[in-house]
Amino acid sequence: MTSRPSKFPVTRSVEAASKAVRLKPVPAALALLLAAGGMASAAQAAPAAFSPGWFAAKGATQAQTQASGRLPDGSVAGIPTAARQQTQSRQQLQQSLTNLNRTAAAIAAQQAAQAAARQAAGSAAATVPDGLGAGGLQVDTQALTRGWSNAEAPRSSTENGRTTVTINQTADR
Repeated sequence: MTSRPSKFPVTRSVEAASKAVRLKPVPAALALLLAAGGMASAAQAAPAAFSPGWFAAKGATQAQTQASGRLPDGSVAGIPTAARQQTQSRQQLQQSLTNLNRTAAAIAAQQAAQAAARQAAGSAAATVPDGLGAGGLQVDTQALTRGWSNAEAPRSSTENGRTTVTINQTADR
């Protein structure tokens, strides 16, 4: 059985790997200082758990919370998240119900005003006469627009107390 050379060698020589990452002394020292400085600042940002610095940071946070009534994230202190969300939901529901009631009252008032106007118009005596004549349907007598265009003269008839005016059209427009 013969082995074929692989296109992708699995191992590399130590010498080739060391040449690829080899830095000059000054850049190597700078890289080491930057890495160490970055680690030091990360360690300084958060004190070790249960250390005196950790307890001091907790105490400062609690003092700020008591003084302002707010947690560091800005939410109200002392109310669990679920209870806070439920309170906000109730407030939004109450606001929505208030808006709905206000809108329904405005609609009801408008409908009442329309009904009152309709009743007043229905109970008032009719001032417009039925049929042809002054105040009712009348033929135009002005010089420029006199008469009917492409229509016969109107005919008025009354049957069972109902007046009907008939106008026969003789041509388009």
